[in-house]
Amino acid sequence: MNLSCETELKQVEAKLKQVEKENEDLAKKNKSWETDVKQLKDQMREKEEQFSKDLAEEHLSCETKVHFMETKFQEEEKKKDNLVLKKLIGENELKVVQAQLEQAKESMRNLVKKQELGFDVKQKDMKVQQLENDLEEQEKKFSEDLAKKHLSWETQLKQVEAKCKQVEKQKNHLAKKNKSWETDVNS
Repeated sequence: MNLSCETELKQVEAKLKQVEKENEDLAKKNKSWETDVKQLKDQMREKEEQFSKDLAEEHLSCETKVHFMETKFQEEEKKKDNLVLKKLIGENELKVVQAQLEQAKESMRNLVKKQELGFDVKQKDMKVQQLENDLEEQEKKFSEDLAKKHLSWETQLKQVEAKCKQVEKQKNHLAKKNKSWETDVNS
């Protein structure tokens, strides 16, 4: 297999694994989280088995593998979009899924080493850096969105508090007028 194609395949696989991770994180928002987590575990195992099978089949071209992984990546992107609105699952289950994902990633790395595919380390590091930058941008965007929502909530709270103070002042003013009026009437 061609080194450039293998490198591209590894980059697509790394991106696929990142998307799978995002899907698993988003699955915590699903009311039926147990089903989703099991489904994601099954998908992860199926992908691991498929990857091993693909490496074993010498007749399968590198371009076909890249196309396959890109198709899987697009499918995972669609799944991620569908999971965005689902509810948060418990912390313990998330840790288990993350540990299993790390274990699967380690298995994939070991499998690649055993097959002696010889990927270019510099290109790998650049892709890892790119993925880390992408993750950092997503975290930054999430933080900004969260901050905007928090700021909007604080603004609304301040408006309500200001309105309450205004109503309280009006109430006190009317009470003073009423007392003054009662004093005038009784005099």
